[in-house]
Amino acid sequence: FALEKEKHEGVSADAIKKYAGCDAKQLRAAGYSAKDLAEAGFTPKQLKDAGFTPDEIAAAERAAQALDNLRRQGCNIDALKQARQAGVSAKTIRDKIGCSAAALRAAGYTAQQLKDAGYTPAELKRAGFSPQDLKNAGFTAQQLANAGFTPSQLKRAGFTAAQLKNAGLSARALKGAGFSPSALKAAGYTAADLAKAGVTPQELKSLGFSPKEIQDAAAELA
Repeated sequence: FALEKEKHEGVSADAIKKYAGCDAKQLRAAGYSAKDLAEAGFTPKQLKDAGFTPDEIAAAERAAQALDNLRRQGCNIDALKQARQAGVSAKTIRDKIGCSAAALRAAGYTAQQLKDAGYTPAELKRAGFSPQDLKNAGFTAQQLANAGFTPSQLKRAGFTAAQLKNAGLSARALKGAGFSPSALKAAGYTAADLAKAGVTPQELKSLGFSPKEIQDAAAELA
């Protein structure tokens, strides 16, 4: 159970082998793959003794060889492509070789794979991924805003006004990105927020704000 918990938390087979001295059979029982174990330095015989099939062992050997080749060539794009085709994960490459997100992207790894590997939104932005790529990979509006994407880019990526409000963006920023005053009201911005964004008292009235809300908004601007 402890080993399964370690795996669930992302601890590598290599790390467990080093600090806990677990054998291949124990790691296999915890859910680690033949590839995980080969990358941790277990031999084909040890993998066989642990109960892996010949096909699993052969695939693990290919991945381990691709990783060794990558280690020798130092993040060469062709070597990275070979590693990807051999099934070496972006996380393994990041942890063991330290290649950049840009190099992994050039080799065909996806934004989702790089997110799972632990690369930050800012690193993926620098690597050339679009806000849409990162949204699809599961990053939040706040994470992408913090990484430096503009409100307009986040709107085009498909984030709603409510999501961008929750990310801490102002009504002014969203209005500048092309959201309508009615969309901003629906997202939960107040009359005062909209007034600060340049929405007129007449527009606030047409949006359904009360005379008191409009009066208070004007007072905040004064």
